[in-house]
Amino acid sequence: MKQQSSLEKVSGNLGVSTGLTFIAALAGGPVAPFLPLLSSSLASTRHAKRIEDAFQDLDNKLKLVENSLRDLTDNQYKLICETILALATSVQVEKIELLKSCILNTIEVTELDDSDVTVISRALRDISIKQFRTLVQYRDSEEIVIYELVQTPKENDRRTWLVTSEEDSVSIFTLSNLGLLAIVASGAGGTIHYKYLDSAYKLIDLCLGSACT
Repeated sequence: MKQQSSLEKVSGNLGVSTGLTFIAALAGGPVAPFLPLLSSSLASTRHAKRIEDAFQDLDNKLKLVENSLRDLTDNQYKLICETILALATSVQVEKIELLKSCILNTIEVTELDDSDVTVISRALRDISIKQFRTLVQYRDSEEIVIYELVQTPKENDRRTWLVTSEEDSVSIFTLSNLGLLAIVASGAGGTIHYKYLDSAYKLIDLCLGSACT
């Protein structure tokens, strides 16, 4: 009998596989007939190779902390499984690397509640690399103020001011919709004030932590 890999052990009955095989298992229904056509594309081949390499790398690193896998909390286990799902359908190399880091670092983080898992897993699935970079870039801001009219911040103002039309502003709107930032005020000149939620800091730490590197 074939011995289970460390990745298979931690994902349980998730049925981890790669590329369109994995998507087919999730999709079914009216989507299924199109998958054989997509599987013949070069993009599908590249995707399958990236995911296969990612899973192999994960398996090698999980072997180093196999004892810790036995003691996962329910919330750790759930977040790891959700992140594996996100990884299997990701096509960007940089996002795949972030998701791998999140899986490995989740093993070390026991203080995760249900709301953390819900918000972080959704964000990991939907966030783009551009949005993640914006999240990291402004993490030390006291507040982020999006404005339509020209404003002149005071010299000692620790807030970050962004014009509505800027790319980073669009990212901030999306990050708020993902549950990572909250609107705390609105004011004259069409200003909207955002603050980071704890889930945003936890997501950053999970993705940029150094476990198993």
